[in-house]
Amino acid sequence: MTIPENLDDSDIFRPTTKVLLSELDDGIVMMDVDTADYLALNPVSSRIWSLIGQDLALCDIYAELRKEYQVDHDTCRSEVRDFVGDLLDRGFIEHVSAQA
Repeated sequence: MTIPENLDDSDIFRPTTKVLLSELDDGIVMMDVDTADYLALNPVSSRIWSLIGQDLALCDIYAELRKEYQVDHDTCRSEVRDFVGDLLDRGFIEHVSAQA
C-alpha cells in the first residue's frame, strides 16, 4: 500500500463507478468489475467506506470516527490514511478535491 506523500487531511475521495458491493451483517464485500479484485470490509472499515461515500474530507472522517469509537486522534488518522491508501492503490476510490 502506498500512502501518497501529498495526501492532505482536507482531501476528499469518493468510490469509483467500477465498484460493486454487497452489504453483509458484519461488513461489506466489494469488487472492482474491471479487475475482479475484491475486498471484504469489517464493520469499522465499512463505516469508513460509508463516510468516504458522503464526500467528507479526511479530517471530517477522523472526527466522526472519534465520536463513534474510543480511539485517539493519531491512531485514527494513521489507520484511516492506511485504509485510504490501500483503496487508492486498488482503484476502489478516487481523489475528488481538497476541502476549501
